Amino acid sequence: MIGELPPAGNRISTDIRLPLPEFRGYRPIWLASGTAALALAMLHIKRQRSDVTQPEIILPAYACPDLVSAAVYAGLRPVLCDIGSEDPGLNLAQLEEAASENTVAAIAVNFLGIQERIDSIRSHLPASTAIIEDNAQCFPESVDCLKGEYVVASFGRGKPASTLGGGLLLVNDDLPLFPDWLYRNVKPAADSIGNWAGHRGKVHLYNLLRHPRLYCWLRRMPFVSLGDTRYKALADIQAMPESCKSLVASNTASYLGFDRWREKQYRDLLSEFRSVRCLSSQAAERCGRLLRFPLLCGSAAERDELLAELSAKGLGASAMYQKPLAAIPGVADKVRRRNHAPGAARFAERLLTLPLHSGVTQRHIADIAAVFRGQLARKGESGAVEMGSL
Repeated sequence: MIGELPPAGNRISTDIRLPLPEFRGYRPIWLASGTAALALAMLHIKRQRSDVTQPEIILPAYACPDLVSAAVYAGLRPVLCDIGSEDPGLNLAQLEEAASENTVAAIAVNFLGIQERIDSIRSHLPASTAIIEDNAQCFPESVDCLKGEYVVASFGRGKPASTLGGGLLLVNDDLPLFPDWLYRNVKPAADSIGNWAGHRGKVHLYNLLRHPRLYCWLRRMPFVSLGDTRYKALADIQAMPESCKSLVASNTASYLGFDRWREKQYRDLLSEFRSVRCLSSQAAERCGRLLRFPLLCGSAAERDELLAELSAKGLGASAMYQKPLAAIPGVADKVRRRNHAPGAARFAERLLTLPLHSGVTQRHIADIAAVFRGQLARKGESGAVEMGSL
């Protein structure tokens, strides 16, 4: 292959004719980023739980550091809870240990489209604990599947329905909204004709740079850092610019109508390797439309070998965050760990994701399968897949 596939991201539509999606039972607040949406949800919870002087929020020990950024901005102390070594969901036994009288909220991350078990999480926490459902890596196909008091979505680069910026906070209708309080905490967007033109130019450039022959050069530019996982403080909470908001409907519709044949091809082609576990098969009852195709390799060494060869061939593979949340630079001193997180460490060192976006062809999938056959056949590990229980 000439060039390099991006790990995620479909072409962005510039159609502005469709109306914004509606979310029955929730009130939408359109913001400048998914991180800002998380932070506003946490501030809203903190306002309602003013009786708690040192409020805490439970986060998964394997997650994006933006969750910590939002908590720090909102003044909530992040407490990490381990996940499963074979599953991205929270370890329910450790969830009870992580909770305390100061716990006001927990974040349930829907990992790449694999839904978190919100009903089970709720049953392991005090009744007064609010659940923030983090859908930054997926987009709900129906409002009926939403279960959190708060739901967050993101429209940034590489997200399911990207507009190159923006986020959404859904607040359950049963909760007070405090309009005056919202006005004080959310800065207006800086909308102008220049901003509209600049954003439209960025969209066209993004669509162009998705081409493998151009993306490979972009990746090699020393001043460009794509896909780096690092802590970045949230400066403020702003409203979503109209230039981004106008593209939400068309890109949401495009994502939800996107053919899922690539997911099926990966499952069929990779099922012959017993040391590679397809998370979408293991968690089939919780699996929706996937942003990337997640695999767990048999060992860290095997993952690293596969990732190196797939990357050398420009096939869009990624190891996601690569480390537990507390090991990401800038995070450790901002979180509290009431227990160790061996599950997150084991999960992080073996996770490998494969691209599912519109640029992936059957030829790419065949080339990916050939890399797996070459690597794993040398180890004598081809054969029927063994799906462990969750």
